[in-house]
Amino acid sequence: MVIRMQVNSGEIIKNIRTDMGLTQGEMASRMLIDQKKISRIENGSAKIDIWELMQLLELLGFPSEDFWLLYLDSEEYKGYRTYRLLKKQLWNEELDKAEVTISSIKKNPLVNKPFIVQFLKLADVIMDKSMLHEDAIEKLFDIIRISVPKFEISKISEYRLIYNEIYVLIEMAGNYSKMGDKDTAIKITKAVIESRENSRTSEEDRARLFPALLFNLSNYLGQSGRTREALKACSQAIEICIEYSNLEAVPQILLNMASCHFIMGEQEHMYKTYLIRAYHTAFAHGNLELGNRIRKNAELEFGIKITDL
Repeated sequence: MVIRMQVNSGEIIKNIRTDMGLTQGEMASRMLIDQKKISRIENGSAKIDIWELMQLLELLGFPSEDFWLLYLDSEEYKGYRTYRLLKKQLWNEELDKAEVTISSIKKNPLVNKPFIVQFLKLADVIMDKSMLHEDAIEKLFDIIRISVPKFEISKISEYRLIYNEIYVLIEMAGNYSKMGDKDTAIKITKAVIESRENSRTSEEDRARLFPALLFNLSNYLGQSGRTREALKACSQAIEICIEYSNLEAVPQILLNMASCHFIMGEQEHMYKTYLIRAYHTAFAHGNLELGNRIRKNAELEFGIKITDL
């Protein structure tokens, strides 16, 4: 006989639904169940089956391994929401905001959970801009070994990585690159990309992480003089952006592609085409700062005035 666990999680499900901006009808439609059942679950008159719960989490962008969050009390759930806010702030390099958020999450009872401990240690490394790259790498090894005790770079592609671990490896590769060790940065980044299908991350997190990884890879390859490989990484990055419907990184990727064609000595129309696309894509996404930077780069690095575009 199969025992199916039931959970009483109406308040948390309601919080998740409202956080996502969904009506009860929209959630019911996504889960292929009746709207009345969603209503009964939220008011406590019905319980959700554990397998429905796992499906719900996947649909709403949470990795299914996070099903435990439905057991959190209200205060702990606030801590989880604060953790997600901190993830976003660090990714967007909003360090002043992140500093305030870190102080907030440290007051939450969730602060002793291992994945929060790990992420806060990572945040400390990211926030400390004065830390030597060698010291940062040593700390990052300690951080990833919280969840992967016998971690080895050579085995990265074998691991089923979670968000924290991938973020640690992105930072690790970046520090190796800044030290001048491009080969190790490339090795780490390629291995993480190879592990994409096995990673234990939500679609939302994959959409953020993997275009960035391929963009970083194109930079490391380009800085190593491996221009054709860098161009290939850019093409893969565009494909990943389209796959996840996340086009924010596309202007910078197109700018990298323009640089690759320029370095390879291609005719002007080749790199000019990518500059045009990069410029207009940046403005289409409302990123005026990036658009203006592309305009400046077009003139200073490529000898093309923006009026010519």
